[in-house]
Amino acid sequence: MGSITGQLVLIAGAVSAFMGYDQVVKVTQYEPTQMLVTEVSSQCHLEKKSYFGVATKTSTTGKMDCTIAEIGATLDKFKGFKVKYHIVAYVDYFSPIDQSRQSGKLYFKKPKNMPNLGDQVWARASKKDIEKIRRG
Repeated sequence: MGSITGQLVLIAGAVSAFMGYDQVVKVTQYEPTQMLVTEVSSQCHLEKKSYFGVATKTSTTGKMDCTIAEIGATLDKFKGFKVKYHIVAYVDYFSPIDQSRQSGKLYFKKPKNMPNLGDQVWARASKKDIEKIRRG
């Protein structure tokens, strides 16, 4: 095996091992739990990456309302900029540890995945830490 091929195999193996470990943790330490969305907050910013050989320069704007960011991305001044979303869904759920009511946050990067106020969503609540939740 050539050195580059060997390195690629090693990297692929490490990535597979990490993904497998993540799945084991998700199944053994988290329990699927239905959660109620109590609030949804979304902000956006515009981002543009410029490549100079091996160097990368990232230009960003400040956070703003997503509607304004989407309109701004169409302007000539922001040509090449992409809208980046920061969506937070605040949820209430019952802990699998002691059935007490808890609150938490779920993060989303795309508006098509974003839940609405009052939606019931499934996420995973920790079997060990009463305040820890994760998507998936």
